[in-house]
Amino acid sequence: MATFNSVDDEVLITLPQKGESAIFAVSGTYVQVIRVAKEVGSPGSGAWSIIKEFATDDETVSFSVTSDFDNQTFRAIVQTYTSGSVTATWTDASDAELYTLRDKFGNVLINFLQSVGLIPGSLQVQTNLTVDGTLTQTGNATLAGDIAVTGNATTTGTLTQTGKATLADDLQVDKNSVLTGTTLQTGIATFTEVPVFTAGISGTPLKKEVVAVTANQNVAASAAHANKLVTFNALAGFIYELPAATGSGDVYEFIVITTNTSVAYVIECTEGAAFFRGAINMQTDDSGIVSVPNGTTHDFINMNGTTTGGVLGGHLRIVDAAVDVWTVSGTLVCSGSEATPFAAS
Repeated sequence: MATFNSVDDEVLITLPQKGESAIFAVSGTYVQVIRVAKEVGSPGSGAWSIIKEFATDDETVSFSVTSDFDNQTFRAIVQTYTSGSVTATWTDASDAELYTLRDKFGNVLINFLQSVGLIPGSLQVQTNLTVDGTLTQTGNATLAGDIAVTGNATTTGTLTQTGKATLADDLQVDKNSVLTGTTLQTGIATFTEVPVFTAGISGTPLKKEVVAVTANQNVAASAAHANKLVTFNALAGFIYELPAATGSGDVYEFIVITTNTSVAYVIECTEGAAFFRGAINMQTDDSGIVSVPNGTTHDFINMNGTTTGGVLGGHLRIVDAAVDVWTVSGTLVCSGSEATPFAAS
């Protein structure tokens, strides 16, 4: 892409193979004459043949060219300039086939295009595999050696990796993957199915996304907070409505980072006939008390900012354990004489 704002400003593109196409486009507010030409003779000849000339003020242009020989260059150049600015781009519209490897029956084993090498069947690598760009794997892959990927890695088939994997960018896993070797992951790893790790995870600890809450949260809002760290941060408290308890195993983790001074922080079960089970430590000092919900009517946790919690440092972990069952654990920091935060609606 180039910006044209004077005579002889130009932008070029070279097409590697004969028969490839490219698209030239310009846009902007301008009064200019722009000439599009192709190289003639041979690559690097310096001789040009005019294809088209644009002289219409403020014209938005998009048209295609096709190469006559390998490594042919096309250019767009400002012939005359009066005013304005143009954004000019060449786009390679082809992804030409470079080489195709077939078996004796004519089936494609590997198809090398300009942008990517395609393997339509399963891939088994018995030595090391190094990918300098993006790796996209839609079939099954078995990697017995080491793999190093410097771009994004996307796996939609099953990946079995017994060597060491070094991934410098993001990893997207849409199917089951068996990783028995060492994986060094510096980008973001996204698993759409639950990963199984047969060994420990070392290095930088796994982190949860932090969600700061300062106002009332309804069921739709809180459902998006599952398995994240939710911070309560308001002088005037609010009501946090949990979604329906279905036994999903989702964890809601809360930390009080601002002591509420007027309205209480309230966490409530509002869907179905759900109630709290478990226990919470209530601490003003080292003695404290343990508060246990009755499991049949207690569907509120009320932190009033003093005796029932809501003081800076409180931490709760609430788990969707079963249908209509939320289990709660943690410690609420209090002031004054500790009292139960559990209540019935």
